[in-house]
Amino acid sequence: MIVIVNSGPVMALGKLGLLELLTRLYGQVRLPTAVYTEVVVRGSEKGTLGVIVQAYRAKLLRFDEVRTLVEAIIARDDIWIAEGLCRKVLAKLEAERADKHNV
Repeated sequence: MIVIVNSGPVMALGKLGLLELLTRLYGQVRLPTAVYTEVVVRGSEKGTLGVIVQAYRAKLLRFDEVRTLVEAIIARDDIWIAEGLCRKVLAKLEAERADKHNV
């Protein structure tokens, strides 16, 4: 089987030292040029929560919208982002928001 991977599994498995699992599971693994550039050249990771946080900080989303989105992610069975991570991101943004209001 041939699979095409995106940056999320490559970065997470790479950090865990488990990249070989991809080839052991699927045989041939294809890494698109854009994924290679993101993972190897730039070394950045913009997962779902990262994009939401960046949009909030750029004032493209209000905090209540972020909270609603994160709660929706937690509630869904088809989005695999740990609830603990979601809650940690919300707590961090709440702290940032409180700091801005106290300044």
